Amino acid sequence: MKRIFFLLALFLFVYTSVQSQRVTYSEILREDNRNMNFEILGNFNGNYLIYKNTQRKHRLAIYDKEMNLTNTVKLDFISEKTFNVDFITYPDYFILFYQYQKGSNIYCNAAKLDGAGNMIGPEMALDTTRISFFADNKIYYLTSSEDKQKILLYKMLRKNETLSLTTSLFNSSLQKIDSTSNVFTYDDRRESYGDLELDNEGTFYYTKETNKNRSDFITRLEIISHKPNSEAFVLKELPLDDKRIVDVSFKIDNLNKLIFINSFTYKKNNTNVDGLFTAVLNKSDLSERQRAYNLFSDSLRSRLISSTDWRTAYDNFYIKSVVLKKDSGILVTMEDYYSQSRGLNNRFNRYFYDPFYYSSPNYYRFQRSYSSYYWNDPYRNTDRDIVYTYNDLMVFNFSKDLKIEWSNVINKKQSDVETDNFLSFATLNMGSEIHYFFVDKNKQVINDFALQPNGEVKRYATIKSGELGYTFMPRLLKQVSSRQVIVPCIFRNFIGFAKIDFSN
Repeated sequence: MKRIFFLLALFLFVYTSVQSQRVTYSEILREDNRNMNFEILGNFNGNYLIYKNTQRKHRLAIYDKEMNLTNTVKLDFISEKTFNVDFITYPDYFILFYQYQKGSNIYCNAAKLDGAGNMIGPEMALDTTRISFFADNKIYYLTSSEDKQKILLYKMLRKNETLSLTTSLFNSSLQKIDSTSNVFTYDDRRESYGDLELDNEGTFYYTKETNKNRSDFITRLEIISHKPNSEAFVLKELPLDDKRIVDVSFKIDNLNKLIFINSFTYKKNNTNVDGLFTAVLNKSDLSERQRAYNLFSDSLRSRLISSTDWRTAYDNFYIKSVVLKKDSGILVTMEDYYSQSRGLNNRFNRYFYDPFYYSSPNYYRFQRSYSSYYWNDPYRNTDRDIVYTYNDLMVFNFSKDLKIEWSNVINKKQSDVETDNFLSFATLNMGSEIHYFFVDKNKQVINDFALQPNGEVKRYATIKSGELGYTFMPRLLKQVSSRQVIVPCIFRNFIGFAKIDFSN
C-alpha cells in the first residue's frame, strides 16, 4: 500500500512538473519572414504588442491572451526612409522614436501611441542634423532614466580630431527641459567613450577610456557627468592603482544614490584575466566611496567546461548584467563569448569586438525594456562564414562592502554559423528565484536553470516546443508579467511568437 502511495505521489509530482509551463503559439503569418525586424513591446491592458518591420512596412501587431492576432495597425506616419526605431514603454502607452534620412538631412521624430495603436497627440520633430555625403547616418542615440520620467536624446559627431556631443533632455511628455553642446579633442586610436547613462534627476554620465593603442589595456579611466540646467561638465579620474583593466561596465543605483564601475583585471606581467575590479562612487559629486579587487578562484576555474587552457579560462568573459540590490550589494552575471572566421585560426576577442551589452533599468530585473531582432543573412555582406560561440555563465553575489558572498557557474556550450540569434541566454525574475533560459544543440528545447537566493542553481524540466518544427530564440524573449514571457521562434522560414506561462 505504501509503495502504491509513493508511486502515485511520484506520478503527481512528475505530472505537475511537466505541466508547470504552458506554451501558447501565435499564428504563423506569411509576411513575417525571417528577414523581418521586430520588437516585443510587452503587455498593455491584457494585450501583447509587437512591432514588425518588413520591407520598410511598419506594423503594430496586437495579440490577446491566447496569442490570437486581434488587430494589425499600419504605422503609416513612419517614413519609408527610416533606418532606426527605438521604444520607451509605459503601463498604458509607449513612445516610438524613429530616424530617417532625406537628402543630406537626418531627422529624429517621436510619436506617442496607446495599447490599441492609436496615436496620442501629434507627431513630434525632436531634432535635425545635416551630414556630409560620406558620413554615417546613425548619429542619434536614446536612453531613459530608470523611472522613465527623463529621456535623453544625444548625438556624437566625429570630424578630423574632434568629437562633438550634443544632448537634449526631455520629460515623459517629450517637453525639452535641458540641452548641451560640447566639442573636445579626440584620438580614435587611443580614446573611447562609453554610452551615456541617465539618472532619475536628469543627470547624465559617461566614461572616457584611454589606451596605449586600440588593442591595449585601459591605462586611464575618467567619469564625466552633467546636471540639468548647468553649464559645467564634472570630470573625475578613477585611479587604477597600476592595475590593467578592460571592458568597463557602468551602473547607476538611483535608490542608494550610487554608481558602480566594474571591469576585468589582469595580472601585472600577464595578459590573462584574473579577477574583477569594482568601484563605488557617490552619484552627487563622483567622489569615490569604496573599491575592491576580487580575484577569481581556481575552484571556479575548474568548473568551467568551455575552456581547455587553465591560463585563458576567463579571457573571453564579458559582463552581461549588473543587478542592484536594495542593501547596496550587486549581482553580476558574466558570459563566455567569442567569434571567429571558419577555416581561419582567427578568434575575435574583446580587443576587437564588444558584443551587445544587457543592462537592467529596474531593481532585481535583467531584461531590457524590449527585445529586438535582426536576421544576419550570410549572403548579404560576408565572404566567409563566421562561427559564434557562447559558453559558460558565471554569477557573483557581492555584499555591500564588495566582498564575494558566493559564486556559481551555469555550464553551457553553444555555437552557430551565420547568426547568433539562437545563442546566449535570457532571464525571468520570479522574485524568489531568477531563471536562466538558453538552448543547446536542440533548438526546440529551452533549458531552465534557476538561481536561488543562497547561490544554488536548481535545474527545472526543459521547456519543449510541443509542436514540431518550432525553434526558439530565448535570448530575445521579453518578460511581460511576473511569471510570463514571450519568446520569438522560427517555423520553417517564418517568425512566430510563443507565450510561456509559469503561473502554475
